Amino acid sequence: MGSKPNILLIVSDDHGYADLSCRGIHPEVNTPNLDRLVASGMDFRNGYVSAPICSPSRAGMMAGAYQQRWGARWFDSSRFAPQPWRSMPEVLAEAGYRTGYFGKVHYGPDDYGTRSCPDRHGFAESFYGLAALSMGRLHYLRHGEEEVARAGEAAPVVGVQPMVENGEQVSCHNHLTAEFSRRAQDFMRAGDAAADEPFFCMVAFNAVHNFAWQLPDEELDARGYRSIPTSMGR
Repeated sequence: MGSKPNILLIVSDDHGYADLSCRGIHPEVNTPNLDRLVASGMDFRNGYVSAPICSPSRAGMMAGAYQQRWGARWFDSSRFAPQPWRSMPEVLAEAGYRTGYFGKVHYGPDDYGTRSCPDRHGFAESFYGLAALSMGRLHYLRHGEEEVARAGEAAPVVGVQPMVENGEQVSCHNHLTAEFSRRAQDFMRAGDAAADEPFFCMVAFNAVHNFAWQLPDEELDARGYRSIPTSMGR
């Protein structure tokens, strides 16, 4: 790709430093795919986020600036960078990059149609869930207006609100880890390499941050969680 390499940025939400099997710290941890990424790339072990919690860290990362500069310090004050701060996809789009976002969104009190939505800060293609509407979480399997009605008062807790595809609210009943991965791969394959059109693809998984009992049955079986009551949001 010459002077413009493709960029894939993966955010593994709330993933602890020791929670990689290549670290050799916890024998119960098994992360073979992440281990392969480490083995084939570079492993930076002295990097630090700019806030001790997730939302302001994301806000600072997206703007490439310390989020304290616009008052984003904790859950109660975190928010997406206001103007005149520009986002990574806005800068990269001007440099000729195709931009795509797939995953969880949570910078602060985000809402549909605001600048904190990926389609409003430089991503040309996007599929995401606004976790701010559900205490920072997204359900693994169920999203849509019908699921909100079904959940009733529990809807803001279990995170079943509609997903958003390129600015439009949509239903989704697929496992989000697989859905985000599939869409990201489709996006990265869709470009025209001959036209020297690099991509910036950001994938923000919700899985590490979420409730384990929302996993599909085969995932619960693999982890020995099937004894947990299935009435809790599944």
